[in-house]
Amino acid sequence: YPAHRDRVLASLASAIGLAGDLTRLGRTGRTVMKVMRRSEWTAVAVRYNVELNETGNGWSGYSGSGDPD
Repeated sequence: YPAHRDRVLASLASAIGLAGDLTRLGRTGRTVMKVMRRSEWTAVAVRYNVELNETGNGWSGYSGSGDPD
């Protein structure tokens, strides 16, 4: 993936678990995407949140202020 945009997209796809669905290279393609995922801070953050959500320790998505409005 020579272009930065392509590397970021591949790393984000890997971070959310789509690497296997998007590559035609099998294990090699998934490995390349995983390496890119570990080098892009945005993908590292996304993967961290995905893992939290999968284990049930993540944010519920609701941050109500408590106001009755």
